[in-house]
Amino acid sequence: MTRAGRWGVVLELAALAAVASSCTGGTTGGGGRQYEVLAQQSVPTQVTALQSSADGAWLAVGLNGALQLRGPTGVPVTPAVQPGYIQALAFNANGATLFSGGQGNGLAAWNTTSGAQERALTDAVFPVRAVATSQSGLVAAAFGDNTIRVFGQTGSETGRWLQHAVALAFVDDSTIVTAGADGVVRRFSPTGSALGQFSAHVSGVAAMAVQGARVATAGFDGTVRVSTVMGAEEAVHTPGGTVTAVAFSSNGTLAAGTQEGDILVFTSSTPQRLAAGSAVTALTGSALTRFYAGTQGGVLLTVDLPPLGD
Repeated sequence: MTRAGRWGVVLELAALAAVASSCTGGTTGGGGRQYEVLAQQSVPTQVTALQSSADGAWLAVGLNGALQLRGPTGVPVTPAVQPGYIQALAFNANGATLFSGGQGNGLAAWNTTSGAQERALTDAVFPVRAVATSQSGLVAAAFGDNTIRVFGQTGSETGRWLQHAVALAFVDDSTIVTAGADGVVRRFSPTGSALGQFSAHVSGVAAMAVQGARVATAGFDGTVRVSTVMGAEEAVHTPGGTVTAVAFSSNGTLAAGTQEGDILVFTSSTPQRLAAGSAVTALTGSALTRFYAGTQGGVLLTVDLPPLGD
C-alpha cells in the first residue's frame, strides 16, 4: 500500500478491560471526584504521539514507524507504514483532516474518513517536532532546522521564521505560542512577528499544553507551571519525577505524564497519581472529559472522570 492508500485495518482492538486495580497511589481530588484508568489497549510499539479531535470522535496514535487512527467504531486503522516515527499530530477544526509529522516522513495531511493522503506539505529533510492548527485552517509546525513554518488551507507556505521550539500551539487565529530549550514561552503572529514572551523555566521546556488563554509547561527543573499566555502565573506544581507530557481535558483539568510511569491529574493541591506501567511518552485531553496516555511499553490508556456529583 502506498502512503496515499486507504486506511487499512491493522489489528483488532483488544478487549477493553477495566484496570482500576492497577491505579496504585491514587488520591481523591477536589469534591471527592476521582479519576481512574478505565481501560488499556496494547499497541504494536512505543506510543510516540497522541491527539484527540475537538469533538472527541477521533483519536490519532503515533507509533515508532506507523500512524493509527481510532474512529467511532473503536477499530484502529492506519495508512501505509511510514519510515521513522511519528512525533507530531494535529486535527483541523472539524476533524476531517489529520496532520502528521516526525522523523523521516515530513509533514503530511490525511483525510480521516477515507484514509487517503490529501497532500504532503513538506519533504522529509528535517524532522517535525510539533504541529498545530487554527480555527481558520492555518497549520503551524516546528522543524528540526529550528524554523517555525505556517501553511494556508491549500498547503502553501505563508510564513517562516527562525525559532527553536519543541512545542507550539495556536491561541487564536492571530497568535501562536512556542516553547523550547531556553525555557521561554513566546508569542508570534502567523507571519512571524514577535508579540511578547515570558520565562517559564530556567532549564528548558519538555512539554507544553494550551487551552484558551492558559499555558501549561513542564520544565526540566521538575515543575509544571500554569500561566496565562501573557505570563501571569496561576499555579506551580512540583509532582516529583521527570514530566514528559502535559495536557488539558475539555473541562480545563490538567494532567501530566512522567518518565517514571505515572499519570498525574491536578484536581487539588495534591495530584491524583495513577500507574501507567512504563514511561508515559504521550498524553492528550478529549472533549469526552477524559485523557488518553501512551507509554514506552506500547500501551494506550483511557483515563476517565466520573460524572458530576460522584
